[in-house]
Amino acid sequence: FFVQKQKEQINPKTATLAVSSIIFVNTQKEMLIDGKDRDAIVAVIAKEIKGANVRLDFIEQLFFTRTEGAIKTIVSAGDFFSLVFEHIPPTLLRSFEKEYLFGIHAFNGNTPFFIVRLNSFENAFSGMLKWEKFITDDILPLFGKTEVLKMLTGGSRFEDYLFINQDTRILRNTSGDIVLLYALPDRDTLVITTDQDTFKEI
Repeated sequence: FFVQKQKEQINPKTATLAVSSIIFVNTQKEMLIDGKDRDAIVAVIAKEIKGANVRLDFIEQLFFTRTEGAIKTIVSAGDFFSLVFEHIPPTLLRSFEKEYLFGIHAFNGNTPFFIVRLNSFENAFSGMLKWEKFITDDILPLFGKTEVLKMLTGGSRFEDYLFINQDTRILRNTSGDIVLLYALPDRDTLVITTDQDTFKEI
């Protein structure tokens, strides 16, 4: 006799996706952002960063998914940044490839970081300079660093800083501590983080 095997139904919320990683990571965690607005997404990610149980000097990758019908997809760099960052310049978004990594590095606490692949160094460079005026309001709450905003003055400005032979742009608080750092270490890559040790590890 013949046994008819029913086709397995895959729940889009539990289906396994193949997620690439720009650098080596120790663990990966999916975050589904369906039905959430900007404020809700920022709050959930900030809470995840603070509460993540990552082993010392390990890196965990957070990747973001959404469903369209019965299909689950990974949210691209351009879509994610435009969704969570209100003031990001369109020229900067256009410089992004789809591939990016949002990670948590456990060293001096849980330190978040972005690595984004670029299709235009020039647009990324000029776009980041434009975003400097608003980037703290956009990115520090996502990184769980809302309290850092209170330690910045209206005169706080990014400055050039040479670190491990890399040209970076940094922002300091009133105590002189670095609270945000970004760099374009090559023509294809943008790195954003809050800690020198994490930048060095990346």
